[in-house]
Formats: sequence, structure tokens, C-alpha cells
Amino acid sequence: MAVYVHALSDAPVMPWEEDDGRRIESVEIEGVFVIGEWRDSVPAVNESELQRQHSIVLRLAEAVPAIIPARFGSFLEEPELAAILRQRKDVIRTTLEHVRDNVQMTLRMASAAAASSASPPASGRDYLNRRRDELVPPVPAHSENLLRELRSLVLDERRRSGERGIVTIYHLIHRADVKEYRDTVTSVGTPGIAVSGPFAPFAFAPELFT
Repeated sequence: MAVYVHALSDAPVMPWEEDDGRRIESVEIEGVFVIGEWRDSVPAVNESELQRQHSIVLRLAEAVPAIIPARFGSFLEEPELAAILRQRKDVIRTTLEHVRDNVQMTLRMASAAAASSASPPASGRDYLNRRRDELVPPVPAHSENLLRELRSLVLDERRRSGERGIVTIYHLIHRADVKEYRDTVTSVGTPGIAVSGPFAPFAFAPELFT
């Protein structure tokens, strides 16, 4: 059997059993608490399993002050897992401190580059600009005021572009600031922006097991 990893933490959790009998527990390996389950194989990739893992990570985020969610499919033999944790211990330690007592809020909006990306690039410069926008997608001008108002609450930010010209902004904020964050989004009242959260800090987790 191997470990199917849901998350890493520097604190243990009380074990529990899911409705289907799967046992979620924490085991200390290389000074890190690996939270997951012992299995013979990786779970099937389907909506039910994705939702199940998401709900487990959200439960874990409520139970410990610092958590690094693992990607779906993080299934490793214990020696391999121990080697990765040993090699990446500095990254893990730094990330746990970065996310401690913090949560992720998510904003979704139309990208300012959505219209231009529908047509072929007009030049090499245009192509390079579009590639830049894919990595750090620009937001519409009318959302800049909201982002300025939120700035004092935001500890870290990630931006990603998606399908149909939608840009997603992930904000890492203090757990205690969730209400103020949501109230600010409501009071500014920017049209075309959807807010969700709080979540575990999915967007701020390093890729450890790929």
C-alpha cells in the first residue's frame, strides 16, 4: 500500500472515517505531517472523487493553522514520499509559514485582453504581448478601483487566465479579514465580478509531487 496525500501540515489532525469507510489520518514523515489515506491505487478521476478531495482539504484547513493542499493524484510509496519531503523541506517550511492562519479568496472577471485574443496576432510583438497576458492576465479598467480597495487586506496574489476570456485572481488574506474582504467587494459594487471563498490556499501551494 502507498499514501494518497491530501495535504501537508506541521500539526497533526484527529483521524476520521469517511462515509465510505476510508480513513483519513496524519503521519509524521521527515518532520512534516502528511495527511491522507493508505490505498492500493490512486482514486479514479471523476467529479465525485474531485469533490470528495476538495471537501476533505476544506475540513483539514479548519482543523490546522497551516496547510499545503496536494494536487489530485498525489499517490506515493512511503520511501519516495520521504525523499521528496527531505529534498523540499525548505520550500515546505516557508510555504507553511506563508499560509499560516490565512485563507484564499477568489475573484473572477472578464480579462481586458479577451477581445484582442479572439483574432490572430498581428505581429511578433503582438504575439509576445499575448503570451505575457496569459501569464499575468490584465484586468478590465473598471475593476482596478476594487483591487486598490482590497490591497490593504491582500498578503499575496496569483492571476490565471482561463476559457472564454475569464481571469481569476486568487488572494491570500488573514482568516480574520474574510468579512471585511467580502464587505469591500460588496460596497465597491464592481459589475461583472464574482467572489468566492474562503478556501484552503490551493493557489499558493507549491508543486511537490509532480
